[in-house]
Amino acid sequence: MTVSKRFLKKLDAARSGLSHSIPRASTEQVLEAALDLLLEKQARARGLVKKPRKVIATAIPNTAPAPTPAGHRHRRTSPRQHIPAAVYRAVWRRDGGRCSWPLDSGGVCGSTHRLELDHIVPWARWGDERVDDLRIVCGTHNGLAARQAFGARCMARYARSSMGATRPDGS
Repeated sequence: MTVSKRFLKKLDAARSGLSHSIPRASTEQVLEAALDLLLEKQARARGLVKKPRKVIATAIPNTAPAPTPAGHRHRRTSPRQHIPAAVYRAVWRRDGGRCSWPLDSGGVCGSTHRLELDHIVPWARWGDERVDDLRIVCGTHNGLAARQAFGARCMARYARSSMGATRPDGS
């Protein structure tokens, strides 16, 4: 494998940082420790921690109004609700950390790349933050679900408008 001088400097700095816990660490040991930290950080971001906080065993309130008549195009415009970590964890475990998009040939996609939490009933159409209304899907299938729910024309318009938009933090 060919690596840059910058990479080698980082590797030496990491080896020095590990000198108390792993004296004379090999390159493999340094890289394995780094990968362990990266994987732990990713798991924490998904709420997959070793000791999750205790959650009061109450149902998450259903904030959706009564169902609207068929064909009614009323959509939610308020800010999204935060999805509790316990719900995210339950969805992640149920779907096995893989895309759960059903394939025409049977089975599911199963991808582990660019995974996203997706509302089965779109949030804009009063989908909930409940385990049974959420699934893990890859970015490709999340986009496909949006096109199926809102139409290709709408999603193309959304994609164009978000290209030049700035993020809420101004970046």
